[in-house]
Amino acid sequence: MLMEFEAKIISFLQGGASEGFTAFFKAVSLFGSYVGLILVFGFIFFLNKRYSLIFLITYCVGVGLNYIMKTLIGRERPYIVYDYIQNFTSTFGNSMPSGHAVSSTIIAIFVCFFVWQVCKTKFIKIATAVSMTIFVGLVCLSRMYLGLHFLTDVIAGVIVGVLIAVIGILVYLKSKKIDVIKNEKSRR
Repeated sequence: MLMEFEAKIISFLQGGASEGFTAFFKAVSLFGSYVGLILVFGFIFFLNKRYSLIFLITYCVGVGLNYIMKTLIGRERPYIVYDYIQNFTSTFGNSMPSGHAVSSTIIAIFVCFFVWQVCKTKFIKIATAVSMTIFVGLVCLSRMYLGLHFLTDVIAGVIVGVLIAVIGILVYLKSKKIDVIKNEKSRR
């Protein structure tokens, strides 16, 4: 019953399908995956090597955990389950949770946290949070429009991404705290 409702959402989104929308959503999906990882890692690496490395490790752990969860859950993709749903791109594997939702959420949270740490301007902090929220929303929408994920797949992906990102940021904060303690001991 739930999957039928979710399939209707996808069908509605695909009802306005066009070459322009498909190209746009393919590009959005691309930025919600390894391209986003490379851009964010590259940018942050020059500003804070430790943070960028923890971001990279967190991203890889998230992708690995997502792969394991997809295998264990084994949910088929919408275009396989419902013949009226189009598949606008090539992909492999199962549907739940959405790896792009996991990836884009980790990217967005790490970008937001970084900006909130280094930037003093409230407007830039808020603009970053809003733009990163829109980014994750567009990635999730793109995965449904492209016929690759149900709504619950992207919701699960966002939840997994939030949990993994929070753990990664806590590891980063802990590593900074350990360095402060080491530096204090070395001064004595």
